[in-house]
Amino acid sequence: MTQLKKRSEAKLLLRKIDKISELLNQLKQALMQEIESSPRELGKGLSTKATPLPSTEQLQNEYERLLPKFASQGSRVVHEFVSKHTSRYLGSFIKANSLPISTKTSKKSIEDDLRNQLASSLVIRGK
Repeated sequence: MTQLKKRSEAKLLLRKIDKISELLNQLKQALMQEIESSPRELGKGLSTKATPLPSTEQLQNEYERLLPKFASQGSRVVHEFVSKHTSRYLGSFIKANSLPISTKTSKKSIEDDLRNQLASSLVIRGK
């Protein structure tokens, strides 16, 4: 009986840890969005007139639109997507979609990693 109780307590703890992890990820995304949307101090960094980035939800919707296009049209879609967006936009896109892609690399590297990620997503979703 004691082993059973320990096992159920361990499972409960694992569920709580998963929930905390999920909440921390949501908080992290909200903070990153806040940092990117707040104007920078004058004299530091880029101009305060930088183009505002889309919301996290819009960036997630962009990923969902990109996935079927990639499935039907292939790598060309990814190349066009990466080429037409700034590195700043791509960084926000990657973060909003929690993609395991480094934002500190070249656009070519981001393109390759995004192509691999989309292919993996299609396999996982069974498409």
